Amino acid sequence: MDRETLKRRLVEEEGKRLFAYRDHLGHLTVGVGLNLDEGHATTLLQWVGADPAAVRAGAPLTNDQIDRLLDRCVTEVEEVLRANVAGWNGLPEDAQLVLSDMTFQMGWPRVRDFRKTLAAVERGDFETAADEMLDSTWAKDQTPRRAEALAELMRGCAREEKA
Repeated sequence: MDRETLKRRLVEEEGKRLFAYRDHLGHLTVGVGLNLDEGHATTLLQWVGADPAAVRAGAPLTNDQIDRLLDRCVTEVEEVLRANVAGWNGLPEDAQLVLSDMTFQMGWPRVRDFRKTLAAVERGDFETAADEMLDSTWAKDQTPRRAEALAELMRGCAREEKA
């Protein structure tokens, strides 16, 4: 998968913020969609030399810190998908991009719950995978435009295989 394409896409979708803000779901977020209330955000902030309490209180991150955080998060997404999606390395690049984007946005525990989507991807049925993606709260209520765009990318994998 092209990491730079994924990172550009994530910046477009999530934005790039120096200061912490509340996202559309009310989570305290900073940088490129780093949810400060989940996972190991504190460890990541310390890793780039930021004081987590100060960031939560309104201190800004630098562009370099945000870029390093994004790079680390993309690496973590790749690692979890490689470990958990059968045939990951053989998937079309756009299928990898879609699952990586979803995992970045929602986290692996939530993406893992897309069982029918993942099963369809693993068997190369990208049309069904796209349909299953859209049959979700994520697509219907949370980020419908993002879900539609990602589903279209997934459908493109099916068209590529037919060509």
